[in-house]
Amino acid sequence: MAKSKSIAFSAEFQQLATLGHALAHPARVIMVKRLREGATNYNGLVGGIPLTRPTLQQHLNLLDRLGFIEHVLLPSGKSGYQLNEEAFTVASDSLDLIIPDGERIGGIY
Repeated sequence: MAKSKSIAFSAEFQQLATLGHALAHPARVIMVKRLREGATNYNGLVGGIPLTRPTLQQHLNLLDRLGFIEHVLLPSGKSGYQLNEEAFTVASDSLDLIIPDGERIGGIY
C-alpha cells in the first residue's frame, strides 16, 4: 500500500509542489502577478489573457482551491480577488529547498 503524500513528503516539499502547480500555466502566472499588485475585479484579473472565459475560470478556481487567492469586497462595493499573501509567502519561501538565497539574482529566482 502506498503512503499518502502528506506522510511521505515534508510540508515544505508539499508547499513547493503546490506553488509549482499554481504557476504551471502562463495564465496563472499572469493572474498571480496582477494580484501581487493589489486586489482587483474579475476583468482586471483576466483582461487581455487570450483564453476563453470558461478556461480562465478554471485557472481561477485552481488558484482558489490551492489557497492562493481570497474573495474580497472592493472599495467600489463589487466583489473581487486578492492574493493570499500568507499562503503565497509560505509557498514561495519553500523555493529555498532548491534555490538557496545566495544563488538568487537580484531577489528573483
